[in-house]
Amino acid sequence: MFGSGYAWLGCNTTIEKILRIVVITRRLPPHICGIGDHSVFFADALRSLGHQVVIIAAQGKPSDNITIIEDSWCAKALEKLIHQLNHLKPDHLVLQYTPLAFSTNSGRQPFSIVDFWRSCNKLCKTSLILHETYFRLWWYPPCWISGTVQKRLLKQLVCASDYVFSASQPLIEEIKTWENDIDIDYLPIGSNFQVNTVAKLEMRREHAIPPDNTVLTLFGGGNALRWFGFYVNRLDKFLHKHRIPITWLLLGGVSGKWFTFHFPVISPGFISASELSAWLQITDILLYPHYCGLSAKRGTLMAGLQHALPVIGTKGAMTDRFWDDVPGVFLAPLPGLKKFSKLVIEIIHDRNLREKKGKSNRDYYHMHFTWEKIADRFTEKIS
Repeated sequence: MFGSGYAWLGCNTTIEKILRIVVITRRLPPHICGIGDHSVFFADALRSLGHQVVIIAAQGKPSDNITIIEDSWCAKALEKLIHQLNHLKPDHLVLQYTPLAFSTNSGRQPFSIVDFWRSCNKLCKTSLILHETYFRLWWYPPCWISGTVQKRLLKQLVCASDYVFSASQPLIEEIKTWENDIDIDYLPIGSNFQVNTVAKLEMRREHAIPPDNTVLTLFGGGNALRWFGFYVNRLDKFLHKHRIPITWLLLGGVSGKWFTFHFPVISPGFISASELSAWLQITDILLYPHYCGLSAKRGTLMAGLQHALPVIGTKGAMTDRFWDDVPGVFLAPLPGLKKFSKLVIEIIHDRNLREKKGKSNRDYYHMHFTWEKIADRFTEKIS
């Protein structure tokens, strides 16, 4: 499955050594999983640099570069996986980590994965990519114990890794307080979609969106959005009261049942990546009223920047500092419902500003968040 040796490439990139890299994740396409999509795009970007990459997953469709293993993270199954890795002889091993991805069916955290990761560290260099760390909120008592266990397991995984990466600056800052010698770095995530150009006016007419209506889109976010549903409800009510015409667009698993709307709502449900790109292209403003704040670890946000959309969000505990430097991203500090609504109205009323800020977001995305940039940053660190 792997070739071997050193090579100088005469194409776009020159590398000193071809690395044999294995990426471990839980799910891959055709299963719906953002981290699975991330793994595929990340692997493709690493291959574009000349490296050899194999993905190992518990669910997905096997291929020449994808191996599907037993969907179990017990000690016995992980021992088998170690034998497979010994056969592959990788130079570098990447674990795509979230607590839920590697929990049992009952939700327990298998500490056997820590022993497995320590064994991997003896085999080759290892990188832990943290997409989520642990879930523990003071106002949700059921997570007090489970969150503490998740954090304990994660600390052990971090200490057993040669390199640790996260797309979240607040998470990086927290983890650096755990141990003095933890080598953790910022590694952005990219968009899991390609831009497929569509005829925007025709699509709007097809879906009966009035020419004067501004399309406000809620894209992903799960409970972080759901728990802040009152932001959406009050914004909708305020716009309706002042007769500011809008159409709501719900993407990425956002349910209309979470909100009370006065304006028309379009909810396409489960759609393909190309269809999702089309819906983003008829979006006017992308909204992120999240209880934890706008976070760079959301692939949906990266897709919005990629599609040249202005973004309005909340600024909370999980908001990265660099968003202050992105001209097309507007943030309302929590609690700041009035400020959030004011920003939305300002952007609705100024189409030129909307388009200008959207284009600046697209430029920022191509400067910092393409998969090629991400692969370059990763390999520069581990080389």
